[in-house]
Amino acid sequence: MRLDDRVEAQFALPIVRKAGLKLRWLIDRYNRRRGSKKLTVDEVRARFLAFVFQPQIPPETRSLATNFVAYVLELDHRSRMLGLTRRSSYDPFFAHLLRGWLLFESLLKLNPMKTPTAKTLRPIINKVLKNHLGLKREVKTTATHFDVLLRRLASTRIHRMTW
Repeated sequence: MRLDDRVEAQFALPIVRKAGLKLRWLIDRYNRRRGSKKLTVDEVRARFLAFVFQPQIPPETRSLATNFVAYVLELDHRSRMLGLTRRSSYDPFFAHLLRGWLLFESLLKLNPMKTPTAKTLRPIINKVLKNHLGLKREVKTTATHFDVLLRRLASTRIHRMTW
């Protein structure tokens, strides 16, 4: 579950290679952001994918690694689905967005250096992790229309990402 394609003797090697390439692409894209803290695939492997399998970590958190890999693998498919037609349902996109949001929230709560006590994402981001994430202003997570929420999130820049 470490997305290590250097190990040839694994049954799912083609899938591991595909997920590894996509993860490298995502990390490269993140690293090009102005003010980002440089991140590597090896850091994601060591500080997240291997971390959740340590004996002192509750076993139920292991599903975060499998959900993360599945989320990465589904990105291209979900993007293609959205581009097929304007008249189709956006349900698959919203399901993917929600899944990513829940994964993000779970990862924030798993952070061993700043474990939040709040129950929802807004206070976790805006009160506990605002400076840690490099946010310049508060993230508003509610809106009357979904388009408004997306515009708000797009205008909020996360300058640093730490594990």
